[in-house]
Amino acid sequence: MNEHDLVLPPAALVQEERLSILCVDDEELILKALTRTFRKEQFKVLTARSGEDGLEILKNSKSIGLILSDEKMPKMNGSDFLQAAAKIFPDIPKIILTGYADKNAAIDAINKGGACHFLTKPWNDQELLQLVRDCLHRYGLARENQRLLTVVRVQNEKLAGWNSSLKERVLNLVQERIDELNKSHLELLRRLGTAGEYRDNETGLHNVRVCHFSRCIALELGLPESEADLLFNAAALHDLGKIGIPDSILLKPGKLDDAELNIIRTHCEIGSKIIGDNQSPLLKTAASVALTHHEHWDGAGYPRELKGSDIPLSGRIVAVADTFDALVTERPYKEPWTVAEAVKEIVSSRERRFDPEIVDAFLRALAEITAVHHQFTERR
Repeated sequence: MNEHDLVLPPAALVQEERLSILCVDDEELILKALTRTFRKEQFKVLTARSGEDGLEILKNSKSIGLILSDEKMPKMNGSDFLQAAAKIFPDIPKIILTGYADKNAAIDAINKGGACHFLTKPWNDQELLQLVRDCLHRYGLARENQRLLTVVRVQNEKLAGWNSSLKERVLNLVQERIDELNKSHLELLRRLGTAGEYRDNETGLHNVRVCHFSRCIALELGLPESEADLLFNAAALHDLGKIGIPDSILLKPGKLDDAELNIIRTHCEIGSKIIGDNQSPLLKTAASVALTHHEHWDGAGYPRELKGSDIPLSGRIVAVADTFDALVTERPYKEPWTVAEAVKEIVSSRERRFDPEIVDAFLRALAEITAVHHQFTERR
């Protein structure tokens, strides 16, 4: 092995596979309309008249990057088809089309079939095109992230095999490569985390503030600086799952109804699934934070109604940091609260929503947290 083994070929960084989309509907006219809508796009369009035919296409294709399925079909409805499709392609985005205003069907498609969006017929061509482009782009980002994670793992395995007797010059070179790779890896994770924030928060600064707030609280709790830094980086992915929530819900200026609340609450599990089960301490912590930062100390949170110390410490810390920033920041549905109002709300939720020790640590770190809030608030 030599130092050139550590360098990723430039072609591998820019090569992009052309993806296809699969449209499934029992009506031939609908499939033709969809094909016409996508005729000028760069991706290939595959069609199927039934869920069964769609599954056969999936089994024989490796380039599909998105599924667009009707809900109401004979024999196998859209939710059942997407559930079966997820066993073949578990990670690709899925959009459900429904010709009737049935929110329960849409929720079933999301919960059972793993759909990330739903549209009603007749659809708006431009809205559908933009949604498909966004889904394919995000899927490409996720695949690229996984590819880079594989590169990191392979490179680390290569490094582990180096003989300890190598000369100091070579070891220094190796360390430089590792540092560069780790910096790129962290930057990719931060950018991926910010992708979910750009859709409902200023310019992604919410993510930056929550990372800093979480680190301040962790240090006040007495955690080692290394663990506080780990949480700082993991917190960047706390709302990653929002990329799977429809804009109509995420950007709604008014109060959400029960069905919409059920949908938006899925962002915790969506984010955790995107990060996946990984041996990296950073990604393990990030997956835990994404899943548990909306759990409550009294067990009334979601998605798993964990209680007390059953909630991972990282999730409990980010819960306070995230809530404080949400309160003092303008959102589509609210004006910003003052710092004093936000602190009062967090203190009133002590032992109910938040771990009392973390609330105390938050109060001790409030001066530093407030300074961070002012530093990373976009001036309009």
